[in-house]
Amino acid sequence: MIQNLKLVGGETLKENIAFIIPALTGGGAERVVANLTKGISDDYEKYIVIYHDTENMYEHNGNIINLNIGSSNNLIGKAFNTIRRIIALKKFKNKYKIDKCISFLDNPNTINVLSRSNERLFVSIRNHQSKEFNGITKKLHTLIVKKVYAKANKIIAISQGVKLDLIENFHIDPKKIEIIYNPVDIERISKLREEVLEERHQTIYKNPTIITVGRLTYQKGQWHLIRAFKKVVEKIPNAQLIILGTGSLEKELKTLINDLGLSKNVHLIGFQENPFKFIYNADLFVLPSLFEGLGNVILEAMACGTPIISTDCKSGPREILAPSTTLKTEIDKLTIEEYGILTPVFKGGILDSKHQVVPEETELSEAMVLLLKDDKLRDELKNKSIKRVNDFSFKNISEKWLDL
Repeated sequence: MIQNLKLVGGETLKENIAFIIPALTGGGAERVVANLTKGISDDYEKYIVIYHDTENMYEHNGNIINLNIGSSNNLIGKAFNTIRRIIALKKFKNKYKIDKCISFLDNPNTINVLSRSNERLFVSIRNHQSKEFNGITKKLHTLIVKKVYAKANKIIAISQGVKLDLIENFHIDPKKIEIIYNPVDIERISKLREEVLEERHQTIYKNPTIITVGRLTYQKGQWHLIRAFKKVVEKIPNAQLIILGTGSLEKELKTLINDLGLSKNVHLIGFQENPFKFIYNADLFVLPSLFEGLGNVILEAMACGTPIISTDCKSGPREILAPSTTLKTEIDKLTIEEYGILTPVFKGGILDSKHQVVPEETELSEAMVLLLKDDKLRDELKNKSIKRVNDFSFKNISEKWLDL
């Protein structure tokens, strides 16, 4: 049974829950925090601790606590800011008598543990930690996971695959790890997806349209999608690809688009406050990631009723689209699964227009062509998507966080 009240000096008070995240805009983890504050009852006092002010915050239902300690570009500055955050967070926990503190992403996880007071403490792991870093940084992060994260009451893994990674590569006690999937605000998405697109965007959607959403970074693998899409255009000349998001690879992706002669077919339209109206109007959604924690955007696309194609990356997509299969399953061809299509994961390395198309890109292109041409399969996967996403509803997921 969920206990949301505590007895202090004979007086019954609300339980205080704090979420720690650098900002409340821009990414999947940030959206999860916003969603959790809306999904958890107001019988709890909810705080969201951020590092600095940001524009376009996600809609939330919590009290914002701004530490006003921004980022730094040099190593000494980063270390100094981390120490300042630890001190500031400890003061916050004591002042507001926090009962439960939950952190998201690497730096918040570290400062959460190192600022521990009397609260129950949880760190959330969003990605395959073994794939995120290289060299000295990887060794340092491995030490942090083993020695710092392990001091939390529980490590919350976003998927079965992330849990397996923590056990196999960081030797974390399996009993220490709890799996809690991301919640999806299905009701909110259902409303937002109905918003009318601007006229300049409506023109794109008059053609067969594919969409992807995510930061323009190495992890997300958008260059593979663009290269695969070139082969789609060879078979369906009026096909369009919309890419939502911003990031460090934007310049390289623009160059690739131009070099492949796709400037009239591929549209980089940046961060959108309401991505759901774009996803909803597309014929299919593609996730070309090299690795993920879960792939929350797949669930959001499902809530829009948009058929899914995803790489079979570690981890998440297989758990969502093919839940009856094992995580050890590997594929080298496109596979139509219960709730979507999986294609072989890319082997990495940023490829430009001069490189030959790799087999994984060929499989992805064939999957896109298949779904664009097969109306029956597309409708079938659309209906199944809407059914599957209910397993990740607010009600189902929020209660798991409160039961910790």
